[in-house]
Amino acid sequence: MTYPTNIMKVNDYNFVDQKTAYTPNIPFKIGCTILDIDVEKLAQTCLEKEEEIMELPPSVNSDNEPLDGNTGLGPTNTTSRFSKYNVLDWNTTETNSLKKYIRENVEKYNQENKNETPEKLWVRCWVNVMRKGQSIKKHVHDIEDTCYLSCHLTVQCHETSTIYVNPLTYYPDPHLIDEKNIPRQLTIFPSFIPHYTTTHKFHKERITIAMDIKTQNFNIGNHITDQNWRLI
Repeated sequence: MTYPTNIMKVNDYNFVDQKTAYTPNIPFKIGCTILDIDVEKLAQTCLEKEEEIMELPPSVNSDNEPLDGNTGLGPTNTTSRFSKYNVLDWNTTETNSLKKYIRENVEKYNQENKNETPEKLWVRCWVNVMRKGQSIKKHVHDIEDTCYLSCHLTVQCHETSTIYVNPLTYYPDPHLIDEKNIPRQLTIFPSFIPHYTTTHKFHKERITIAMDIKTQNFNIGNHITDQNWRLI
């Protein structure tokens, strides 16, 4: 199937028919754009960089315990080094294009939400490499007062989905949004939205590039090895 490029499709999710002014409701939008980017080259670069990434120390919490972003992928995955490198530093044709597309799509998404885009945005960007039998468990990227936006770019996949969860129905019977993973598709959503993936069942790697976006410079106050936020 052929998809139009660089046109954002925005889906508006408002699950609740509010009966009163105080009926709980958290409406949100998910924006999806097919990028004009060579994902075959990008996949090759990600796999070539995997060994180098795994030589970095894992991200840790304040108790010096290793982190994987609550994805369940564990300390032997590139995801567990999310604070130690930035894909946008790789300086390839594809990653330089991705940096431009991130900014453009944040602006489009904000236009859809009738929000202004700050002049300065900082991005943390890492790669998830999953192999047969793996999946990402339910997690959120941010629930703090500086929460902003997150994205992921599907680089290489085979019949997998990312499942987004209405945060008001997180448990026990959540409302679920099944977004099929499509190579070259950049998906953008508020960072507080819980999400997970289906199990990867194919022999070839499932590769995605994930991003957190902030309106403040989170390098300030971080340890020197965790200063991987880049201005876009």
